[in-house]
Amino acid sequence: MEDQRQLPTAPDQIGEPALPIWQRITKGQVIVTSAALVASGAADVAMHFDKTGMFFGLLAVGAIARHSDEIAKWLVPGSGAETHARLVEATQHVVNTVSPATPMVYVDQSAQAKLKRLFGFRSEKTAGLYLQTPSTAPVPPQQSALATSAASIQPSSEITSTSQGRAWRKGALKWGESVRFGRRFDPQFNSVFGRGLLITGTQGAGKTNLIGSTILSAARNNVPCLLVDVKDEYYPLREKHQTIISCGHPDYADEAGTPYYSVTPENAEEFAHDLMEYGAQAIFNVQSYADANEMAETLALILPALIDWSRGLDNEEERPPCLIVTDEAHNLVPEQPALSALPISKPNFQHLKTAYSMIANMGRSYGYTLVMATQRLANISKASIANLNIQIIMKQDLDKDIERCEDYIGKELCKQLRDLPTGQGFVRGLSKNPMLVQFDKQEARHVSKTPNLERAQKRYKQNADRLPERMRVQVTAANKHVRPGQTPVEREISRRYGRNVTSEHLDQFELDNSDVTAVTYGRNNAVPSASGAAVSGQNTAVTPGSELPGGWDEKKLDMLPGFYLVFNSLDDTLKALQLSTSQKNRDFARNTLKQQGIWKEAK
Repeated sequence: MEDQRQLPTAPDQIGEPALPIWQRITKGQVIVTSAALVASGAADVAMHFDKTGMFFGLLAVGAIARHSDEIAKWLVPGSGAETHARLVEATQHVVNTVSPATPMVYVDQSAQAKLKRLFGFRSEKTAGLYLQTPSTAPVPPQQSALATSAASIQPSSEITSTSQGRAWRKGALKWGESVRFGRRFDPQFNSVFGRGLLITGTQGAGKTNLIGSTILSAARNNVPCLLVDVKDEYYPLREKHQTIISCGHPDYADEAGTPYYSVTPENAEEFAHDLMEYGAQAIFNVQSYADANEMAETLALILPALIDWSRGLDNEEERPPCLIVTDEAHNLVPEQPALSALPISKPNFQHLKTAYSMIANMGRSYGYTLVMATQRLANISKASIANLNIQIIMKQDLDKDIERCEDYIGKELCKQLRDLPTGQGFVRGLSKNPMLVQFDKQEARHVSKTPNLERAQKRYKQNADRLPERMRVQVTAANKHVRPGQTPVEREISRRYGRNVTSEHLDQFELDNSDVTAVTYGRNNAVPSASGAAVSGQNTAVTPGSELPGGWDEKKLDMLPGFYLVFNSLDDTLKALQLSTSQKNRDFARNTLKQQGIWKEAK
C-alpha cells in the first residue's frame, strides 16, 4: 500500500519544520515550562501579586519556555533522542534518494553529559536513527604515468578518497582527528600558506605519514610542491596521483622508473620553472646523487630559481602558492655541519643555508611556504625554523629536545611527549590552544619499517645449518667455544666466560678480571705452552702425563709463560694463577721457565 503521509518535498522542509508545532512539543518541555509557571506563581504570592513582579515573572517563564528543550536535555541527557529519530523518520522518504537511512547512535551533546564524559563519569550512547553521510563518487581509474619530460605533466583532475571513512574536503589538508573532541582536524590550505610549518618527532613518531598525507592533499588541490626526500621513502606517492613525480640524478632514472625528471646543476633553473609552470608535486631524491656535494649544489640552485619564476610574473596576484617540504631537515641545514649525516663540504652547507633562508624570509611574498621536519630540534639550524609559525610536536625522548619544545607548547604538555602514541602530536598555531591530533595513515605504501624481532627470526631462523665453515665454532664436550689459533690465555678466557674470544674483543668485565696485556703479548709473540714444549723435546721434566704439584693443572701450566713475561715476578705470576707462593710452587715454576729459556736470573 502506498504511503499516504504528507511528506516534505523541498530541502527547506526537511527536519523539524516537517511536523506541526504541536507534534514537536516534548514531555520534557511541558514539565520544565510548568515548573517555571509554578515557581512564578509562588513568587507572585510571596510578593502579594506585585504588578512589576508578575510582569518579570511571566517574562522569565516565556524565556524558559523558549529554551525548555535545551533545559530538558541538560537535565535529562539523551531525552530528545526519540523525538529526533521520529523527525528524521518523517523525512526519510525524501532523503532516501540521496543516501539510505542507517541505524546509528546518538551521542548526547548536552553540557552536563559533556562534562561527565570529560571527567570519565559517563560514556552512554542512546539508540537513534540518523542519516548517513552521503557516499562519495567512485574513484576514477588512474591516468597513464607521466613521461619523463616536464612538458607532459598535466593539471590534476579532482579525485576523492574514502580512506578511513572520510572523503577529503576540497581546499583542506587531510590530516586527522582531534583526540579530545573526536572531530576531524583538516585545516584549510589558506590557513597554512605563508606561515610555515615545523614538524618534529623521534624516529617512528609518524612524521612520514603526515608528510605523505600533506603531499597527497596538495596534489588533489592542484598545489605545486617540492619534497626533499633524504631517505628515499616517498616514491610510492606517485601511485596515488598523476601529477606526483620523482626527480634526481640522471643515473638513477632507469631504477626510479617513470615519471622521473633528471636534475643537474645545469638544468636546475629549468626544472624549477617546469615545476611551477605545470603545477607538479616533485619528490627530490637526495640518495640518487652519489656525490652529496653535487646534490647540495643542485638543491641550492633550485630554491632561488623558484623565487625567480614567481618574481618574473607580470601580475603579483597570479603568483600560485607552493609548498617546499624538507624531511630530515637537520641533515641539510644543521646547526653545525658535524651534526649532518651527509658528507657535504662547508661551502655547500653555507649555500644551502642561504637558499633556505631566502625561502623562509622572502618566500611568503612570492607564494612559497616552508615545511621542515626533523627528528631533533637541537640539531637543526635555529635561523631556518625561526619563521615557521605552525608547529607539530610529536613524541620526544631526549631531555634537550623536550626542553626546546617547551617554547612551543608549554611545560605541562611537554610532560606527555614521552608517552605519546605513534601518529599523535600537538598542533600549535591553528587554534587558540595546542590541539592533540591523531593523524591519519597515509594512503600510499609505507616503505620505511621499524625493525622488529619477527623480521630477524624469519630471515635467520635456519642459520645454524647455513653458516659457512669459516664462521663455525668448534664445539666439543670438553672445550666449548675454543677455536684453533687461540693462545693459552685466550683459551682460558673462552672456557671461563663461555664464549669465543680474542684479545681484540674483550668486554669490560673481562678487562677487569683478566690481564689483557698478557693475552695480547701471548698472541703477538706466540709463547709456546709447557705441554707443547714437552712434545718438542724442550721439556723433559714436565710432560702432559707427569705428576704435577698440588693445585697445578694443564691449564695453569700453559698460562705460566705468558703471565711471567708480563709480570716479570714469580710471586705475582703465581698469584695471578691463583696458586700459593710456597717454596715448592716457586721451585716448580722456576724449573719450568728455565727449561723453556724464559727464566730471568735476578742480578
